[in-house]
Amino acid sequence: FGKFEEEDDYDTTFGAHVIAGASYDITRDFFLGVEGRYRWTGDVKVSDTVAEVPVSYEGNLNGFTISGVFGYRF
Repeated sequence: FGKFEEEDDYDTTFGAHVIAGASYDITRDFFLGVEGRYRWTGDVKVSDTVAEVPVSYEGNLNGFTISGVFGYRF
């Protein structure tokens, strides 16, 4: 087993997000839904080693997520 070194790997970047969604009732008990989210963040700089492979990234973590749902009410 390798040597374990405890390091302070925590950092914070601020951001904001906007969420929009909708649902549609198929019947009284079943529904479909969709949600979209967009995130804005500040600039980040990451430099680390993962499984002995150097990893480096500079930029922002902006991005979007789309989710879908099929639901049942009981």
